[in-house]
Amino acid sequence: NNNSLFGAFVDFENISIDCDEGVSRPGHFKGVGTVVTKLFSWIRPDKAIFGQKDFMQCIIIKNLCKEFFPDIDIIIHQTCR
Repeated sequence: NNNSLFGAFVDFENISIDCDEGVSRPGHFKGVGTVVTKLFSWIRPDKAIFGQKDFMQCIIIKNLCKEFFPDIDIIIHQTCR
């Protein structure tokens, strides 16, 4: 039983997965892009705050939002634990 209406996902053709994060976690950026895109499509936030621990992930989210969600203010903040 597939709960998804479509098997839609977001992928990044022009981003090298040879960086540390891409090599150690194949498919990670595709998953991040898909989840963030679906979430922002549903809730349409004014701003979103992300921890800066994962540099490449922050770059991907900023570029994704620049292209698809230009009205969302993306804030990268020091990761606090």
